[in-house]
Amino acid sequence: MINYQNLKNFDAAEYLETKEDVLLFLNEAFSSRDTDHIVSAVESVLRSKPVRAMQGSGGNLKNLEQTFGEDRKPTLQTLICIAEALNSLLGLFPTDCTGAIS
Repeated sequence: MINYQNLKNFDAAEYLETKEDVLLFLNEAFSSRDTDHIVSAVESVLRSKPVRAMQGSGGNLKNLEQTFGEDRKPTLQTLICIAEALNSLLGLFPTDCTGAIS
């Protein structure tokens, strides 16, 4: 029998080891189209090792957790800062009628 008291809560941030991991994770979250899932993913990214390392090295991510907002909705500026720090771009891509990127 499983002793649920000994189980640890899953935290995706612990498994995001590289910038590539972060990008794949965020892309998957955005593809869900579920705003709560996207917000949760951004919160995990802000706690991840790659982002913490960038914050400590004077990158564009200083104090992002504060700018994330109390209402749990990342601002466009927050997302742009994350993208810039990951040497990436935010963008929109056309999809077919099923939602798959075409």
